[in-house]
Amino acid sequence: PPEPGAADVLATLREGLTNVARHAQASRVDIVVAVDGSGEILLRITDDGIGPPSADQPRGHGLGNMAARAEARGGSFEIGPSSPRGTEVAWRVPIVAR
Repeated sequence: PPEPGAADVLATLREGLTNVARHAQASRVDIVVAVDGSGEILLRITDDGIGPPSADQPRGHGLGNMAARAEARGGSFEIGPSSPRGTEVAWRVPIVAR
């Protein structure tokens, strides 16, 4: 059977790619899925679009859903600018939920 967190990884990846397609005006997106030495699954989505939304912009449910999935598994969610332009999402969760 698949690892219990696999559904969360796939749902978060799907949401992240949907955000890039709908909002980023990007020409490129890079995806990294890895297990690091501390036993965490890392999902990193980086695009070369217009950058993350400002704090005063209205937001849909997507970013909140990604954060909630990470929190429910004892992990973290971060979104910010990437260099030299665009957005980077980093979603980390322990392989075994805390």
